Amino acid sequence: DAGMKSLEGLKKLRALDLRNTNLTDAGMPPLGQLTELVDLQLERAKVTKAGVAELTGLKKLKSLNLNTTFIRDEVISVLGEMTALESLQLDQAKITDACMSDIAKLKNLKRLRIRECDITGEGFEKIKDLKNLERLELRLTSTDDQAMGVISGFPKLNYLELTECRLISEAGLSEIGKLPGLVTLNLLETKTNDATLAAMNGLINLADLNLEATKISNKSV
Repeated sequence: DAGMKSLEGLKKLRALDLRNTNLTDAGMPPLGQLTELVDLQLERAKVTKAGVAELTGLKKLKSLNLNTTFIRDEVISVLGEMTALESLQLDQAKITDACMSDIAKLKNLKRLRIRECDITGEGFEKIKDLKNLERLELRLTSTDDQAMGVISGFPKLNYLELTECRLISEAGLSEIGKLPGLVTLNLLETKTNDATLAAMNGLINLADLNLEATKISNKSV
């Protein structure tokens, strides 16, 4: 934390990687002075709502990585003020459906990564108006059929990961067929079978498809 003060004079800094450091809330105030910052990586930092609140004045910040910081819903309420954000990563956050109302305020969001978090269809209903989403990465979440109904309505989505989202039924996975703009699709360890794969025949732009550990048979191939 003490070393963070050395950054205060770097007023033109646009990208800062602080992953896997011992940064805590005490070291966050100097970051709030870096007003040209566009990309900030805080993976594994020990920050809470108080620390993240120091970033609300960074009006140019577009990419924020909070993976493995174990933040809670109250921190997301602060992020809702950072409306320039285009990319948000929240792996292993202790968040619930309640925080999705604040994520819904990020109208410019293009990339959302949520892994190992308890977000269900009710949470996804709250972000159904994020029509600029292009990349959605979900792994080991509580994503269900209700969530898929929302996801299939994101018109600009070109990258979708549903790795180990085992609560989605075959019918829910078939909703993917409504996303003709998809270029990359990761269905690792999902309930994908021959029928759901057939429902995706219209994905003419698909270039990268992962079907590892799914239920497809020779019939689909």
